[in-house]
Formats: sequence, C-alpha cells, structure tokens
Amino acid sequence: MRYFFFGTLRDREIMAAVIGRPPPEIVGLPAVLRGYRRVVLREEPFPALVPDPTATVDGLVINWLTGRDLDRILFYESIEYTPVEAMVSLARGRSVRARLFVDTGAIDFVDAPWDFDDWRVTQKRQDLELTRMWMEFYGFCDVVMANRLWDDAVAESRPIENVIRSLKSTSSDP
Repeated sequence: MRYFFFGTLRDREIMAAVIGRPPPEIVGLPAVLRGYRRVVLREEPFPALVPDPTATVDGLVINWLTGRDLDRILFYESIEYTPVEAMVSLARGRSVRARLFVDTGAIDFVDAPWDFDDWRVTQKRQDLELTRMWMEFYGFCDVVMANRLWDDAVAESRPIENVIRSLKSTSSDP
C-alpha cells in the first residue's frame, strides 16, 4: 500500500528514528493532495490537515514500508491521527490511491500554515530528539499508556528519559 506523508515524516532522519532503520536513498515520490491545507497544531511543532476545497498540500508518496515500519509509524502518529485513503497526484498528472494520516478530532490547531522548510530550520533538531525519546516507548507499552506516561512526566516536570528507563527496567524484571 502507498502512503502519503505531508509533515515531519518526509524528513529522512525523522523517518529513520520512527521506523528504527535507515530509509531507502530515495524516500518517496513528490505528490500533491488536493482539497486540504496543512496547519500548525496548537502548542505542538507538528502539522495537521484541514479540509479546504481550494487548497493543495505537497508531500511524498512511499510504497516501501514493511509491516513493522507501519506498526512503528502508527505508534508515532499516536492516538491523535488515523489513516484514511485518498487520491494523490504524482508527476505528469498521474493519480494514485494512498493512505495518509488525518487527525481524529482530538487535536487543536491554529489556522496558520505549517511549512516543512521552516520546520527543518527552526524545529527539526528538537523534534528529532523528542521523536527518538517517544519511540523508546515502542515495544514496552501501547500508545495509550505511552501518551499517559509522557503527559504525566511533563505535568510533573520529570525527565522523559527517567520514565523510559524505569519502564524498560520494569518490563525486563522476571
């Protein structure tokens, strides 16, 4: 199945951190999704799509993901996003069906455009570190528990690294 990525997963380093391995040299094919625009999440560095019949969103179509890659991507997308199918346009007017992640209605966004190039300059380093930490939860708990542990640590000003270390030591105990 093809997937259309319009946000941080277009970045090779973020993709590698999420799937746990280096992606292929050519990550994906440039594509355009019609009928949506990309907006900024409130208090988050990530984008979301909102319907807009006059807008388009650029991204990449990928068809090399394994089952394990998809499982890790679903974990990364957390409980705020869900996959849906849509038609996307490739070069020379060719359209293909692809899955993309849209918000479940649980996220709050700012009606301002999210820009991939700007994100790379201003947020990528920080987001890469956060992504690596988030993916440390993968395999040790489900996404609901990971969200709860993360939110609790942030609310209590506890380092996420300590939460992860504790979770891993608990799960390895006989």
